[in-house]
Order: sequence, then structure tokens, then C-alpha cells
Amino acid sequence: FRFAEDSSADPSYGEKSFHDVPVIRELRRLHRDANQRQKLSPRSSDEGLKWIDWEEYLSVVESVKNELESRIKIFTEKEANRLIADNGKKGNTKQKAVIKDKKYKFSSTERQIATIYQYYLILAFFSCIPDCQR
Repeated sequence: FRFAEDSSADPSYGEKSFHDVPVIRELRRLHRDANQRQKLSPRSSDEGLKWIDWEEYLSVVESVKNELESRIKIFTEKEANRLIADNGKKGNTKQKAVIKDKKYKFSSTERQIATIYQYYLILAFFSCIPDCQR
């Protein structure tokens, strides 16, 4: 600390540390004034607008769940149709390659479903935890 040698205050005798350094006294005064102004000033934002009703939150969870279920249903129907179409073709090398290499590239639809699933799980998990603010 730059002013360590300029101070002769001894905190063990009840004095504030560095109270005899003018810069420190001024900083403490500014900090005290700022804290007093903060206590008296109104909030900068409306607290009521920051929160949603519990019923509205649960409806958001339900809508995300419905979206997830509809995407999964559409995907499984498309996959079933694709498998039916692929079974009619000879030498289905793509399916064999996936099984042989044990590698699988996820489609964009599968990634979207996974993302929505994560959103749903997080929202559903938070709906089970009691809110301490209310």
C-alpha cells in the first residue's frame, strides 16, 4: 500500500487504520456520502415488473413441454417414414456404416429437440423448488 509508511495510526488502540492519511479520510467521506444518498434515493427500476406470476411461469413450463412433445412426435413420424422407405431399398449402406463405426451425427432437428428438452428440464426443475422471494 502506497501510504503505509505515512500513517502512524495504531488499530490495536481503537483507531481506524490509516485515519491520519488525508487521501484515505477523503475516500471514506465520499463512500459514506454515497451510502447515505443510496439509502434515500428511489429504486431505479420497478421491482413489480421484474417478476411474473406463478401461474404464468407454470404456463410457460407447460408451453415448452407441449412444444417439445410436438417436435418429438414430428421427428419420430419422419424417422418411421424414412425407415419404411429405406427398408425397400437394397444395400442400405448408411445404416450399416452407422452401426459399424458406432458413430452417429445428430441432425439439426435432433439438436433442436435436445435444446428444447434442456429448456424444459431446467424450467420444470425450478418449478419444484420453492421461491424464497414470495
